[in-house]
Amino acid sequence: GEMLTLSYLDDASLLLPRDRRQAELAERWDFLCACPRCSAGADDARRFRGCGRQGCQGDLLADGDAKPGSAPAARLRCVTCGTSASAQE
Repeated sequence: GEMLTLSYLDDASLLLPRDRRQAELAERWDFLCACPRCSAGADDARRFRGCGRQGCQGDLLADGDAKPGSAPAARLRCVTCGTSASAQE
């Protein structure tokens, strides 16, 4: 047999940032998700094209290591070269 997977979130909720997805799962299902997407250091719900570093064509993701209390996606990190940038840049 094939592996069967079910999502506890609707399509719109799957596009939310990781912390909001996790909060919804905890509130509605008393469930802490540890899937690869939720466990990753970078939040892929908001992916931006175009690293600003010369010669790099990587995408930017919200930095999962941002300081607590900072604005969501306040820091972005390139998935290719690792360059960190402010979301306002």
